[in-house]
Amino acid sequence: MKQIRNKSIAVIMSSIVILTMLASQCQKEDGVVYIENDTDSTIYVGCHTVPFKTKDLLYERLSPATECLPPHESSQGITINEDNFIYCIIITESSMEKYSVPEMVESDYSDAKYSFTYEQMKALNFKIKYTGK
Repeated sequence: MKQIRNKSIAVIMSSIVILTMLASQCQKEDGVVYIENDTDSTIYVGCHTVPFKTKDLLYERLSPATECLPPHESSQGITINEDNFIYCIIITESSMEKYSVPEMVESDYSDAKYSFTYEQMKALNFKIKYTGK
């Protein structure tokens, strides 16, 4: 009887280990994307996991809202997982001074647009570096 009980416990423990391993393989891996402003001017950044346009950035229709990033500063963007792309739009302060919001919206203007898969972001250590070029 004791031997049967030990075998039952061993089978239950083995089942738990296998289920735990399978569950961990099904979990999505997450990464937090950081934006680095490697310029001497302020930039306005918007990032999202769905494609969006300059008007969404400027009118803050999407969450997270537009972020103002001072020169040589880094900021935490958004969390993405293996199923996501990340889309970012950057507009410099000088462009904001040069063009009106309606002009930028009409032409879908930006100083930079980025689109990366999760795997591409992972290869970049989840950092997007804006150099102004």
